[in-house]
Amino acid sequence: MNIPDLVQRLRGSAYWRDVAWLASGSLVAQLIGVAGMPLLTRLYTPDHFALQNVFVQLSAFTVVLSTWRYEYFVQLPKEEGDAKSLMWLILVLAAVTCAVATPLVWIFREELAHLLGTPSIAPWLVLVPVTASLVSLSVAMQNFAQRRNQFRASSQAEIANKGAYMGAALAGYWIFAGPTGLMLATAASAVGKIAWLWRALRLAGLGRRLAAGLPSSSSVGSTSSLRNMAGDYFRLSGSMVISHLLMSCTAIIPTLFIARAYGTATLGQFTLAAMTIYLPSGLIGNAIGQVYYQRAAEKWASGESFAGLWRSTALRLFLIAAPVYAVLALLAPWIYPIVFGANWALAGEYAALLSVGAFFSFATSPLDRACLVVGAWLYIPLWHAARVLSTAAVAWVAWMAEWEMRQFLELLVFQMSVLFLIDYWAEYRFSTRIPLKGTP
Repeated sequence: MNIPDLVQRLRGSAYWRDVAWLASGSLVAQLIGVAGMPLLTRLYTPDHFALQNVFVQLSAFTVVLSTWRYEYFVQLPKEEGDAKSLMWLILVLAAVTCAVATPLVWIFREELAHLLGTPSIAPWLVLVPVTASLVSLSVAMQNFAQRRNQFRASSQAEIANKGAYMGAALAGYWIFAGPTGLMLATAASAVGKIAWLWRALRLAGLGRRLAAGLPSSSSVGSTSSLRNMAGDYFRLSGSMVISHLLMSCTAIIPTLFIARAYGTATLGQFTLAAMTIYLPSGLIGNAIGQVYYQRAAEKWASGESFAGLWRSTALRLFLIAAPVYAVLALLAPWIYPIVFGANWALAGEYAALLSVGAFFSFATSPLDRACLVVGAWLYIPLWHAARVLSTAAVAWVAWMAEWEMRQFLELLVFQMSVLFLIDYWAEYRFSTRIPLKGTP
């Protein structure tokens, strides 16, 4: 097949058209981030970025408990009323989390900060519950928009998300002292996404219909319907909560280990490397994964296997990832000091190493929701448990052997790559299943 024929087929494919919408929004969003990051690295120090890393990891951990991951199931119900009830269940859970957790964190902020080994983060810990709840709501609204095939609005929301992040980080530097701007940026980005999606849904007439599901005595959004939705997806929710808590631990372990073993300045260098080397995943991988999830859920609901969809998506992911990460692995040590400033040279070296693991993440992660579609609830926590244990083992070996940071990263990247390949095979096997009659 020649290039013009391939282009024509892609134009005529609703699947790849929706991917293109999401990818284009992610492209503009990441361009905003790429353009703004060199400025942020000159305003904030590596120590500031280290504190932001700890704050973000804590927020990610709290997100899991905030709404029990029900936001990931908005696309699964066959009935629109059930999807609306899920949205209101998520809102109620987020509100309860903020009301209960915020005062508790404020009371024990000093103790928590010392436990984390970063006492200077104490003043900002009180922002963790509200940040987590806002992130959960933004994911829920994006899934609801995609359920309604509002991929253009979802794409634009990514731009609003990144614009709000950069705006808060830049404004925060001038208004507040220290890293406060970086701490506020995550919550601000979620607010930006929520505001844009609500506007888009309202203009499409969906916002008013969603609001009509406000808990009441009506069938949609009533207290009983919320309980029904919570019960219908409770097993899958429990599986997701456990797996995402484990995933958060996987991210927290290297963060805390690097801070204790090599210092917060080194953690700051690692943070910048990790934030930037995964930009291609945010640009294209997430877009493909979101559309893949929606299409796979549709096929499963109609009683079909989605193995063909898995194969075509996997091939394109590999063809995109291979050249991108080969270039990054070669050029990162030279590019980072030029783009981000001379004091970020170590970040370039770390990015070159992390590019191998990032390649496997890009090629496999967009496909990892096949287990959600088929309801393989046990697989998810088992895989994440294996990842936590192996990550902890890597940190333990590096600590006992008194390795340098580079040696630790090399073993960490190898461990990550092996786990991603295991997931790659498992998700393909899930995609070949055929649903039984009556499968939700």
